[in-house]
Order: sequence, then structure tokens, then C-alpha cells
Amino acid sequence: WFSAFQRARTGTVGKCVFTLDLFSFNLVTSAVDQYIQEKKANPLSDAVKLYREMTAHLFLLASSKEETENLISQGLMQKVYYDNEPRDKVLKLVHNWRAGVFSKAYLDDIVGLVHNTLKVLDYCKRLYEPEVDAWESDMKKVKMTVTDRHKEAAAR
Repeated sequence: WFSAFQRARTGTVGKCVFTLDLFSFNLVTSAVDQYIQEKKANPLSDAVKLYREMTAHLFLLASSKEETENLISQGLMQKVYYDNEPRDKVLKLVHNWRAGVFSKAYLDDIVGLVHNTLKVLDYCKRLYEPEVDAWESDMKKVKMTVTDRHKEAAAR
């Protein structure tokens, strides 16, 4: 809602992105779990719409040129997507969707949520892939060095 208001007023999201934190993600994902369990379609639709906006903001943070915003996004993504018990509910929402129960707007929000989630994860994968490649290259060098040492030892 805040994002829609801000875009309507100024055409950009602006400083609304700084309201995004782990507590907000926990609150929304808890609400999603509760509304799915209680089978409340209208409140679930509102929660999914908000969740979609939050993932769009997460992409804005991840793709920002500001280092502080990048660090915020990395911390959020760690807890939301990569933690031992991820808070991400995309699969649960897609699995729960029923044609006669939910509106087309809700389906649009789920599709947008899936798109935003994949966009964030893909962007970060491409962003950090060179670091992973460099690390893997260094590990291969270490393994080759160890292998060479074993060969030398065996030759003696």
C-alpha cells in the first residue's frame, strides 16, 4: 500500500524502501501461514500483495549502487531464502491456489511474487558468480598442488 501511494504521488518508490526489515518479512509470512491455515481468502490476498511489494523492494535494495542498501539486501536474503528454516512462502502459496476460491488479482499477485523472487535470486547469482568462480578456481589450484605433492612423494 505504501509503495502504491508513493508511486502514485511521486512516480518512484523513494525512501519507502528503507521500511523493509526482517521483522516485516516475519510478520507477513506469519500472516500468510495463519490465513492459509484458517482459509481466509481476502486477508490472504492482502498479505500476498504486500509480500509481492516487499520482494520488489528487496530487488531494489539488491540492485542499488549504494553499498549500505546492498548489505541490507544480503542480510535479508540470507534470512528469508537461505536460512536453515527459510521464511519464504512462495511454494506454499502456489500450491495453495485454487481456481474457484481465489480471484484473478490474487493469481496476478502470486505470479508477480514468483517473478520478483526469481528476479532477486537470479540477479544476486549473476552478481556474486565471479566471486564463486574465483573461489572454485583457487580451490582447484590447491587441489592440484596437493595432488602434485602426492605424486612427488610417491615418486621418491
